[in-house]
Amino acid sequence: MTPQAGFAPHISEIGQGPRRALALHCTMAFGGAWAGVSKALDQATLVCPDMPSHGRSADWDEVSDFGDTTFVASMAAMDAAPLDIIGHSFGAAIALRIAVAHPERVRSLTLFEPVFFAVARADAPESLVAHDTQAAPFHAAIKTGDRVA
Repeated sequence: MTPQAGFAPHISEIGQGPRRALALHCTMAFGGAWAGVSKALDQATLVCPDMPSHGRSADWDEVSDFGDTTFVASMAAMDAAPLDIIGHSFGAAIALRIAVAHPERVRSLTLFEPVFFAVARADAPESLVAHDTQAAPFHAAIKTGDRVA
């Protein structure tokens, strides 16, 4: 595991219900994106950490593992008592990782559209080949630091 040294996420708390829940957003969002959902969960207070380079969190250092950094930061945002964990997309993948690594910290788990490539690899490996082909220019731009591309 290679998380970003010293990274501490910005954390928003949304809602005022007695039941606390960790809410993990998707990439290209931020913790405040859970505000609409919190209205439907009036019994909950959502603890919403921003991923690196998202919302008000510090930027990702582009050296450490982004997933490891998000995992460690999400764990640090949790209460000592078990929490309900809600995750969307990449946030759902992190939520699942927390549940597998630390089931004693999870009261319940709700996943929306989890990014879970192992299922695609097992069920439709050709879809990953197509994805990798389509994403090649993006990955090349990232490797060379061409943020505009």
